[in-house]
Amino acid sequence: MNKMLNVFRMLAQSLLLFVAFSFAMTAQANEEAETLVKSVSDKVLQILNDNKETYLSDPDSLFSLIETEVMPFIDFSTMAKLTLIKHWKAATEEQRTQFSEAYKNMLIRTYTESFDKYTGARLEVLGSDARREGYVSVKCEVLPGNLPVEYDLRQVDGTWKAYDMTFEGVSMIKNYRNSFDREIEQSGLEALIQRLQNGDDVTEVKS
Repeated sequence: MNKMLNVFRMLAQSLLLFVAFSFAMTAQANEEAETLVKSVSDKVLQILNDNKETYLSDPDSLFSLIETEVMPFIDFSTMAKLTLIKHWKAATEEQRTQFSEAYKNMLIRTYTESFDKYTGARLEVLGSDARREGYVSVKCEVLPGNLPVEYDLRQVDGTWKAYDMTFEGVSMIKNYRNSFDREIEQSGLEALIQRLQNGDDVTEVKS
C-alpha cells in the first residue's frame, strides 16, 4: 500500500513539475515575441521620424529601409500560403515563388506609400497569448489614437517571425485572401501574379 502511495506521489510531483516547466516556457516565449515586436517597431518608427524628409523625397530609400529592417522578421512563406490557401495547393513551385515575391513587394509598396501616417506614432505592447506551441499573438496599440493592432507570430528556426497582422479587427491575410480568391476565380493565378509584378496594387484592403 505504501509503495503504491509513493508511486502516486511521484506521478503527482512529476505532473506538477511538467506543468510548471510548460508555464515557464510559455511565459518565456511570450516575452521573446513581445520584445521582438516592440524592438523592431521602435527602431523603424525612430528611423522614420528622424529621416522623414529624406524618405518623402526618395521613396526608394524607404523601400530599402523596410526590406532591411522589417522583412527579415516576416514569415512570407507562411503568409503567402495562408493567403492563397486552396490556390496554393494547385500552384506550381514557380508560381508559388513568383507570387510570394510579388506579394512581398506589394506589401512593402503599400507601407511606403502611407508611411507618413506613422511618423510621430509609437507602438505600445499590451500583452500576448500563446495560441499553441511555437505560435504567439502579440496585442498592441498604436499611439496616439489607441488603434488596436495584433501580430501573429510563429517560430521559424528558433526565431520569431510575424505571418499576419490584424488592424482594428481586420486580418490582413483574410482580407487579401478574399480579394485574391475572387480575382483568381475570375482571371486565374497567373493574371494575379502578373498584376502584382507590374506594381498594379488595386486590391481593396479594409483598415
